[in-house]
Amino acid sequence: MKKPSRQESEIFFSYSGGRITPWDVGDEEILVEAANRGLKHSFEETSAHIDGQMIFESAVTQWLTRLLSDGVTEPLIEELNKKSSKIRYRRLLTLDEGGSPLWNNIANLDDIEPESSVAYAISHLLGSGAFKRLLQCQEEKCDDFFLGRPDRKWCSDRCGSRTRNRAKRKLDRESGVLPGT
Repeated sequence: MKKPSRQESEIFFSYSGGRITPWDVGDEEILVEAANRGLKHSFEETSAHIDGQMIFESAVTQWLTRLLSDGVTEPLIEELNKKSSKIRYRRLLTLDEGGSPLWNNIANLDDIEPESSVAYAISHLLGSGAFKRLLQCQEEKCDDFFLGRPDRKWCSDRCGSRTRNRAKRKLDRESGVLPGT
């Protein structure tokens, strides 16, 4: 018996810089990595020093933070639709798994601001059942996004160990086992 999975993987395409890129539910990891890079940037610089990749990473970080804090809401969906409404589409004929021809829409992301590209990707991934495993690390010095089981608290064993060790040292100090406050 086959284990039930998330919705069937719906592939969608984007076109940018002369390349067609296929996306599916598993590619949520690409956006999670971009969001984690976005967490590390200092966007307090002047906009002249912020490149398109940094804007993309910042936008992913903002959307995923909002998704975790508020969930999928009507205002979130309306804003995603508004941001991605400027995207024009091309058509691509491909073969499905059974060998039958299939028309696909391709989002033309050339000359589109990074925020709209992010809205497009997040919209499609949400519609395909992605981000249900999205979590944020509870280690106070980390805050990275990760994909995991709902009961996971940390993005890595290292963060879990750091948190447990910090709590243990605090308990030891309070009980007088360790010197300190």
